[in-house]
Amino acid sequence: MKYRCCFLNRDTDEQKIIVASLSAAEVKSIENMRAAADSAADIHAEAYALRHAYADVPEGFIHYKPPQLVQ
Repeated sequence: MKYRCCFLNRDTDEQKIIVASLSAAEVKSIENMRAAADSAADIHAEAYALRHAYADVPEGFIHYKPPQLVQ
């Protein structure tokens, strides 16, 4: 499961797009939440993606819109 995360540096207006992949354990967790009809499953998946993306983006960048699932 992959998400496209969009970042912006407010000081320079530079934008970066990071494609973040969820780990197998994270995917399994999301699948279990969906199977249990947990309405927060998508929010958790986006949070996992942002955690991975923030690890790859340089300091000073913030995400400016929700992560989007890559099909």
